[in-house]
Amino acid sequence: MTATNVKPAGTQESEVAALEARYSVKLPGAFRTYLLTTAPSDRWVHDADIVGWWNAGEIKSIRDEYEPTPLNTALAENPDTYLIFADHCMWCWAWAIDCGDGDHRGRIAVLNGLNDRFVANSFDAFIDLYIADPNTVA
Repeated sequence: MTATNVKPAGTQESEVAALEARYSVKLPGAFRTYLLTTAPSDRWVHDADIVGWWNAGEIKSIRDEYEPTPLNTALAENPDTYLIFADHCMWCWAWAIDCGDGDHRGRIAVLNGLNDRFVANSFDAFIDLYIADPNTVA
């Protein structure tokens, strides 16, 4: 594959704005920066740990993407403000970020149908934990 066939990482500002408008949220700063600079622009991008990192067009709310009602009360009460941005091994579990204005704004939750829970207090903390050991956020 030549360099001209590879899409650059990152998302256009218009795509990020469309995502925010679709769910009536304002993305937390670090997550917004990730989308604009690092997020995949292609679909179905997986890393070595079989985690699919979703592009802005694939990101959906818990209400739109997650079939069972989340077991965590905070997630269940605000399914429109939590946006799913990555999944493990073709949706064995997934991660969502709270983009609402409440107490959990910016926190990352894992959705697995067994013990949906918060795993990081911010997107930056999530990335640090994931890089150190992906199992810590599973």
